Amino acid sequence: MEGQSASPSFDEIANQVLEIFNGVTREQLRRDLPLIAEQGVDSLDMTEAAFDIEDRFGLELPEREPLMELSKRLPSDSIVKDQILTARGKELLLERMPELRGVTLPDDLRIYDLARYWTVDTFARLVFDSFTSMEHKDATGVAALWVGHGFVHPVSGEPVAPPHGEELLNRWLEQKVTEELDR
Repeated sequence: MEGQSASPSFDEIANQVLEIFNGVTREQLRRDLPLIAEQGVDSLDMTEAAFDIEDRFGLELPEREPLMELSKRLPSDSIVKDQILTARGKELLLERMPELRGVTLPDDLRIYDLARYWTVDTFARLVFDSFTSMEHKDATGVAALWVGHGFVHPVSGEPVAPPHGEELLNRWLEQKVTEELDR
């Protein structure tokens, strides 16, 4: 199939996401710094860029905040207490969003402020996770192919949609609830 390639690398995706943000904000942003908290991106620009990311990569990002959803499924105060992440909540945040390990987060990080600390790499990781979770394969186990604008079935060439962001979030939530209850 002409134009086919492996899925894009994380860096390729991150560079495309950075290009989107730079176009929306008309600024030269950095991939590793929080967009709102440290680079002055406003929430309207974040929303516009998120829509552009979805359009560019043909996917839908989750609308719900993962740690908020997880806190609803676990014993009270284990992840969030008085709207502030507990020590375990911060551990889970950094596990879910390893790109924030180099970011100085406040000691009293409020669950509702998490989006302030998203980076370009956070968006890139969400896109990358969608690509790497692709389960569309032909009878021989060959996975869907990236053709520069989306995935196609390896034999038919028909477009294949990546899993919806909410589906990926639900998978993560199921796994984390089980892990946390087994702790």
